[in-house]
Amino acid sequence: MPSKVDLGKRYTCFQCGKGFYDLNRPDPVCPKCGADQRDDPTPDPRVAVMSKYKTSSKPVKPTVSAAYDKDLDDDVEVVDDEVDVDVDDDDDDLPVDADI
Repeated sequence: MPSKVDLGKRYTCFQCGKGFYDLNRPDPVCPKCGADQRDDPTPDPRVAVMSKYKTSSKPVKPTVSAAYDKDLDDDVEVVDDEVDVDVDDDDDDLPVDADI
């Protein structure tokens, strides 16, 4: 079996995902689908690796439309949290204890 150096550069096809070596040929073409790897839209290998692990089954963050916000604002009733309390400063109502 030839060494990996003799096989050339290793590629993972950006279209079909098949791994292959270019066998030191000038054109790195996928043997499965025929895609030229120089046309790769994501030449950064980290992007290609991370795309494998990203799934579309992630929970989608719900977005609120402007019309929905407007409907919520119409239904909201503003309640005043402050309570008006009459504070009577007159001490006339209290019995005076002279023994204190």
